[in-house]
Amino acid sequence: MFVLKQDVMKERQLYDYQLDMKRRVGEAFGSHRSVMVQMPTGTGKTCLLVACVRAWLSQNEGTVWIVVHRRELVEQIVGTLQEEELVGNRVRVFPSSGCLGTRENWRRGRACW
Repeated sequence: MFVLKQDVMKERQLYDYQLDMKRRVGEAFGSHRSVMVQMPTGTGKTCLLVACVRAWLSQNEGTVWIVVHRRELVEQIVGTLQEEELVGNRVRVFPSSGCLGTRENWRRGRACW
């Protein structure tokens, strides 16, 4: 498990529920290679993601892969990562190719991996 601690360098202030989720993400990575977070619209998932990425990069070698189910989210996440100066060869954001297709993909559960 890696500890997702709060960095003082250029990190946005997270709300208590985001800090709790950040802690839970860190714990989940202790026993899983990938983690999915589900939160309602407008609760700051992108800010939470950036905080988790920043913490992971500061404590680990390697690359962070972020896979999302919509191209618009790729643009949003990349923009936020650029604002936070986290874009580079250690952070990659991809649209999930299995869910960019038809509505049938959504019905069959192929929207995310």
